[in-house]
Amino acid sequence: MNGGSLAASSKSAFYAFPASKAQFLTRDIKQSQIVSALWTRFKEESVCADNTLPAELKPKVEIYQEVKEIHKEDSSFVLKLKQNFQYGKAVMNFYKVGVVNVWNNRKVSNRLKKKQYKLGGIVDRKGRESEIRIPNVTKLTADMAQALYISQMETKTENDKNAGNVIKGDFASKVIDTDLFSMTRKEFQTIRRTTEDAPKIPLFAVILLIFMESTPLVCYAFPQITPSTCVLPSILPRLWSSSSNDKLHEINSKLFKTTGLPDLALRNAYNLPIEEGRLMARTLRLTSKFVPLSLYPESLVRRRLQEHYNYLKVDNYYLSGLNGAKSGNLWNLSNQELILACLERNLIRDIKGDVKTFHDIKDPQVRKESEMRFFRKLRLRLFQFIVDFDNYNIGYLGLTHLLEDTRAPQKILEWHDLDN
Repeated sequence: MNGGSLAASSKSAFYAFPASKAQFLTRDIKQSQIVSALWTRFKEESVCADNTLPAELKPKVEIYQEVKEIHKEDSSFVLKLKQNFQYGKAVMNFYKVGVVNVWNNRKVSNRLKKKQYKLGGIVDRKGRESEIRIPNVTKLTADMAQALYISQMETKTENDKNAGNVIKGDFASKVIDTDLFSMTRKEFQTIRRTTEDAPKIPLFAVILLIFMESTPLVCYAFPQITPSTCVLPSILPRLWSSSSNDKLHEINSKLFKTTGLPDLALRNAYNLPIEEGRLMARTLRLTSKFVPLSLYPESLVRRRLQEHYNYLKVDNYYLSGLNGAKSGNLWNLSNQELILACLERNLIRDIKGDVKTFHDIKDPQVRKESEMRFFRKLRLRLFQFIVDFDNYNIGYLGLTHLLEDTRAPQKILEWHDLDN
């Protein structure tokens, strides 16, 4: 037995938190290494690659309010000018920090790939053992996902042999390839994100020099030119296609009436209907929003979905905490990292609406409390996803709206706070 089949519910075979803490401790944690590792709170925080994400920027309403308090005697026209100037200044500094971070990340990424980490145990044509540099990020991720798959199959075989005996644990409780997984998630994500960001810097730097304070307007019109370190909160919703997501959910909601959820979740990149595959690729930002979906060759769409599946397998392993205390787990994720992880797994239905809700709250304390509730709920959704995904495939990402646990998360979080 593994983590994904622990909880019985109306959506059997998918993980749901139990009704009682006693049941959770005696059944879920004891019978699943993944659940046990996810429940642990580590002190290390090397799951977050903060320099690959946007720097902190105060909400526009908060900056405006601060300027208003300082310049209470100014006329409304003058006050508006000062508010706009202060906000523009904050945005320019935000962009400059983002560009510098990508440049520094590139240096770190090159060092990690060329010097710090090398893959050993490689035999050359003459039969001599040698070391090679870490390959490109796609190949690296595929190799890591393959190592996880092999370990999963080996453990399944062992569990089958011990059928009827005490369950020893999930596949990931084993020691996975130490060469591949010696790096932390922070280092892995630095390599991965910088590979995507570095080519965008020359064009973005030119746009920044030409348009200055008007750069956000350019980024709003063409959001995909923006490096991940320079994404304004107001731009974030435009990067993730809610319309494609809505269509994908509509299709799967209809299929759910005739096909079981487990069967839908088991579909992979190569047997998923191409219409759904294209919608999923757009939803996950695997295709450009400026190119019609019909123009993407089927082979390209399926390859990108498979690559994303490989990435999620690797990232889930890191976020589970099974790579050891040095990497931490999902409880160590910053709020920015948590949002990104959930978007990559299609766990946020309407990021545009969520961002707008928080930005419309003027009271900082009320906004903070609302955000705290939102992020705590996201963390539990991610918990459930990681447990489930070991048993399923890319098709699972089209069903997340059907799998939400209706139980209030507060009691689950209270258990966790008491245990840790």
